[in-house]
Amino acid sequence: MIFRAGLAAALIFCAAGAAAQTPPSIVDWVAIRHADKAGEYEFSVEIDYPRFRGAKFAEVNDAYRRDAEAAEGEALEAFAEQRDDEFFRGWETLQRGTAAQAGNHAVGVRLLVWAYTGGAHGNGGTLCSLVDLRTGKAATPGDVFAGAEWREKLLPRVDSGLRRLFKTKPGFSDSVPREELREALKADTRFCWGEAALTIVFDPYEVGPYANGTYEVVLPYTNLAALLRKDGPIKLGR
Repeated sequence: MIFRAGLAAALIFCAAGAAAQTPPSIVDWVAIRHADKAGEYEFSVEIDYPRFRGAKFAEVNDAYRRDAEAAEGEALEAFAEQRDDEFFRGWETLQRGTAAQAGNHAVGVRLLVWAYTGGAHGNGGTLCSLVDLRTGKAATPGDVFAGAEWREKLLPRVDSGLRRLFKTKPGFSDSVPREELREALKADTRFCWGEAALTIVFDPYEVGPYANGTYEVVLPYTNLAALLRKDGPIKLGR
């Protein structure tokens, strides 16, 4: 189970959508901080990761911790290698997170990652995951949706949502080819679970230019009721 898959687009474009969600009281946030300088240029690491309260969450907490420490280690190692390079112009690694009640039995975690390692601008992305409060375990979209064809059933909804977005925020084209979209929906970290809706997130450069930020297709759970497992972590009723 891997919650951190790398850096892919800009944090600044993701932050507004996540800020409105209130972290459940069951989740604490652990902070990793480092700061240093190389000449006049600064280096910093600011990584926050979630820790769920309760012994049954030990496995999922360990996964979040390992991923955060791996990101920390990568940043420190890269800085050590490049700090004396004549082209070093600063280095910054950030990870911020929010948690939201998802339906009645789960919490959705949304991590916003960003890094500047030189060049015109930084890069980052959105990484989402789901924790089942009944078991304390991580849950995948396959645990939420019923049947083997749930991705195919989601496909036209996501396609339609992107087409609507492209009318006001142009992408690279008027639509995304079905095969590319089908492949994109294989990434579980793209599924961001909120209190009342699932948001499918496409980071900058994936379907549109960097300047246009993220593209987020919001699918209310009430519109997905027919696809949800009756015994899954996202339930509309008690």
